[in-house]
Amino acid sequence: MIVHGRLDEVVPFDQAEVFKEKLHKKNVPVKLIIRDKGNHILRNSDTNEIDNTLYYEEVVRFFDRYLQNKNP
Repeated sequence: MIVHGRLDEVVPFDQAEVFKEKLHKKNVPVKLIIRDKGNHILRNSDTNEIDNTLYYEEVVRFFDRYLQNKNP
């Protein structure tokens, strides 16, 4: 799970895309969530607020699917 702000000035956005592709090529489950107006700490550039609820459910679904041992 990668969550990256498109307006990140610390880590270039394209690095998230490159990282995702490298994991995908290695058959590692990966999902990239893009915050179009998010900066490095995912703060919205318009409102200056951090709202993690926008992707919280996606994170939970990903973790449930890939990290939770449902078949012991």
